[in-house]
Amino acid sequence: MLIGQDEVRRQMLNVHDRPGNLAIQLIKEIVDYGINHCDYVILEGILNRHKYGTMLNEFFKKSNANVHVYYFDLPFQETVRRHYTKQQTDFDDTAMSKWFVPKDTLNVQGEKYITESGLKNSSAKIVPKNSIVIALAGQGTTRGKVARTRIDLTTNQSLAYLTFDATQINPDYVFYFLETQYENLRQISSGSGTRGGLNLKLISNYEIPIPPLAEQQRIVTILDKFDALTTSLTEGLPREIALRQQQYEYYRELLLSFPKAEVADND
Repeated sequence: MLIGQDEVRRQMLNVHDRPGNLAIQLIKEIVDYGINHCDYVILEGILNRHKYGTMLNEFFKKSNANVHVYYFDLPFQETVRRHYTKQQTDFDDTAMSKWFVPKDTLNVQGEKYITESGLKNSSAKIVPKNSIVIALAGQGTTRGKVARTRIDLTTNQSLAYLTFDATQINPDYVFYFLETQYENLRQISSGSGTRGGLNLKLISNYEIPIPPLAEQQRIVTILDKFDALTTSLTEGLPREIALRQQQYEYYRELLLSFPKAEVADND
């Protein structure tokens, strides 16, 4: 699960980034839900220590959570440059200078400090938003899992990512299709047992049926609605959510089941 502080605060609640704002409690509840139901939870954003520090430190007290903290140290000039690469900006660098806090770390044990030069000299890859990431390796059930990115982020060599021409392919459609291919992706993985591994060649050669763009969008719209219902924190009783989950899986398989291509007999 990927949780963007900006998405919760600005898009969902439309509140100002002030101490005690409503987004703090909602972010906490979403993270708690993710800890209890998802393999991984990533919370990202500009999380000012004086506003979000108390909430963030509470996660370290949870016995069922293994917490890692990373602080990306970007200078103000680079922060401004990145801000102006966005398609829409609703504030300028003068406004940014009023809330920018350098070296705003949590100062907790084990906190990792990442610099821009360190990122450039590492094996991490910049993944553009609206990509699909696939776990290449991992013990247990990790290998073969897929996720959608809604922000630019970095990964290491344990993940591969797919990008698409949006005029031809809807990446959300590919995400939903690859979700149905989890077992197949694991079966084709090189190696054996739980320590096998996917690689870029296997993924590049993996065939994905591509219907017209309008049909892709229709499928995504339907599955997005089911996804919102089955992961809702507030709608429906647990039994209703369980039934919706079964219904979602049924329609996902139905929508993404394509007839296999016939092979001609040359004899």
